[in-house]
This record gives sequence, structure tokens and C-alpha cells, in this order.
Amino acid sequence: MLDILPETPGPLISDVRQNGAGPLHAGLLDELLLFTHPVILGTGRPLFDRHDRATELDLLEQRSFDEGVTLHRYAVRRQTA
Repeated sequence: MLDILPETPGPLISDVRQNGAGPLHAGLLDELLLFTHPVILGTGRPLFDRHDRATELDLLEQRSFDEGVTLHRYAVRRQTA
């Protein structure tokens, strides 16, 4: 599916819920919304599977909600050649 998205005109995705870093690697994400829940599980998966290169982010917003949940909204910096 990632092969056809860059060829599609207009807005591609308004909300991406993903497993893995495919859309991030493909340059399809402008922003990341990360919600943190205050729970320690002791096990789990990395946030992005198979993400092997640094991606710089700019913090746009941070908020706190009931029960200690936090939101961090980041802009994804574009790689320059």
C-alpha cells in the first residue's frame, strides 16, 4: 500500500495508526501524536519496529489529562539532501 500512496494526489492520511515505521520511513507523516499512559507493564514492544535511523522532531504541543495521561504533538522534520 505504501507504494501507491505517494502517487495519490491531495491529502493522503489524516490519522495514521500504525505498527512499525513504514509511513515514517516513507516520508508520509507530518506529525506524530504520542499519548503516554502512566502504567508500567514490564514488557512490550518498541514504539516503532525496525526504525533504524534518527528522525528529528519539533515539539508543537504538550497537554496533560485526567489520570496522568499526557499528549505530545510533534512535527516531523523533513530530511534535506
